This record gives sequence, C-alpha cells and structure tokens, in this order.
Amino acid sequence: MSYGELLKKKHLYKFLIGLIVLAFIFVNNIVAQPERFEGKVTFLADDKLLKPMIQDIENAKKNIYIAIYMFKTDDYKFNLSNLIEEALYDALDKGVKVYVVFDKGKKDDITTEFNMDTAEELKRRGAVVRFDSPKRRLHSKLMVIDKRIVYIGSHNYTHSALKYNNETSVRIESADVANEAIKYIKGIQ
Repeated sequence: MSYGELLKKKHLYKFLIGLIVLAFIFVNNIVAQPERFEGKVTFLADDKLLKPMIQDIENAKKNIYIAIYMFKTDDYKFNLSNLIEEALYDALDKGVKVYVVFDKGKKDDITTEFNMDTAEELKRRGAVVRFDSPKRRLHSKLMVIDKRIVYIGSHNYTHSALKYNNETSVRIESADVANEAIKYIKGIQ
C-alpha cells in the first residue's frame, strides 16, 4: 500500500468518525428537546391573577388539580386567598373534583402550618388532599382546570402575593399543557 493510499484511508476513517459523532450529537439534541405545545397564553402580573383564576374556577365543570407551595387562608375578612378557597368550595358543591398537593416542610415550618389549616378545610369539604415528602420542597404554584386551562407562575395563594408582591404568572389554554401539568401534579412525591 502506497503512502497516498494510506493517507486516503486515514482521512476516510477521520471522516467516518466525524460523521458518527455528528449523527450522535444530532440524535441526542432531538431526543433532549423539551416538548413544545401550542396554546393561548395570557400574562398576569401582580394583582392581575385573581380575577381570571376565580372566574375559571367558578366555570369549572369536571376537575381542578393544584400543586401549591403556600395556600394561606385565615379569618381576616379581606384576605384575597380566601376568595380562591371559597371558589374551590363552590366548585366542590357543584360536583367538581378538586385534587390539591401541598408543600409539607419541617414540623415547625410556618408554611406547613398554613397549608395544614387550608388542607384540613378543603378535605372536610370533599377535596382530595396530599402533601409532598418533607424531604423535598414543593415550590410549584400550579393549577389545572378542566384539563384545558393552566395557571403557572410565582404567585402563592396568599394575600401578600395576590395584592402586594411583585409576582408573575401565566394563564395557558392548552389541553396538551394541561395533561403534562396533571401528570406532574399526580407524580409529586
């Protein structure tokens, strides 16, 4: 074999190895891409979340799924998060299934105390209530209504978040996003 033929083989091997590496990278990038979904998205900053959320809860026909870090309700009559709780009670009274997963921190965690109080009331009214493992922090603020409307963002269900804080959330109308969000909520450990 001449030097020229040897050089050609060497370049051919490099070319083939390069082609295999490129194919591997291409396939991995296709597989690693997150799913993309179509849907109508509404941006809801600061105090703009509550009104559409309450309307959607009131219009719910079948089910509502929630994963929430903090849901603080109390006897303060102007507490805006009480409006969410009351809308959920009304939905339960109409036969809508309500499934809520709360964060459960350590025993002396104030968030856990607030969540336990709200969970107890929702459960008493017929909601299915769960808590995540205290070994992990559930930091989601996620609601799915009738497997087609999704609320996701930074708003906890507290008076401060709904009235005073700088918060951002979105309302998404998409059955595909809703189905993924429900799978996520049901899978929380």
